[in-house]
Amino acid sequence: MILYDRLSDLISLKGINILIVLLSLLLFLLLYRANQKNKRTSQVQPDAETSISWKEQLEKLVRRYNLESLTIATKDGFVVLSSSPSPEADAASFSSLYTCVVEEKGIKEGVVPIASESGVAWVAPMQVGGMDETLCVMRSEAGIRERVALRIKNETERLIETIFTAS
Repeated sequence: MILYDRLSDLISLKGINILIVLLSLLLFLLLYRANQKNKRTSQVQPDAETSISWKEQLEKLVRRYNLESLTIATKDGFVVLSSSPSPEADAASFSSLYTCVVEEKGIKEGVVPIASESGVAWVAPMQVGGMDETLCVMRSEAGIRERVALRIKNETERLIETIFTAS
């Protein structure tokens, strides 16, 4: 009889332990699901305010690297995003000059220094959001080194990626 009581106690303790583990697992799953739901609802939705923040982020890059301007353009010369006072002129002149230099020298990637009537700029191709026809035009009166231009290009690619993934 004593053995039966002890066995019964062990079984009920084991049952309680299993119940506690199952309840803990259920609580964990509920909290995890609520956390994932909060993450989805807290993601930034594209609107007028976010486009301002993209412009501000571009301006922050310009200030950080002491650039005169930073323009993201298509190889056809259309402006995607710019901090330049004359973005259309930068996009048109530097994209056409970049195309000529690339064809002449057979350059596939990297940054290319280009001089035009409106000044000197580093121009680099970017692959963003499935678009491989995008250029990053970096103008600086003080001049920038190639490795810094590459860093700017990479940061600009990340900025543009966030724009495309947010929309």
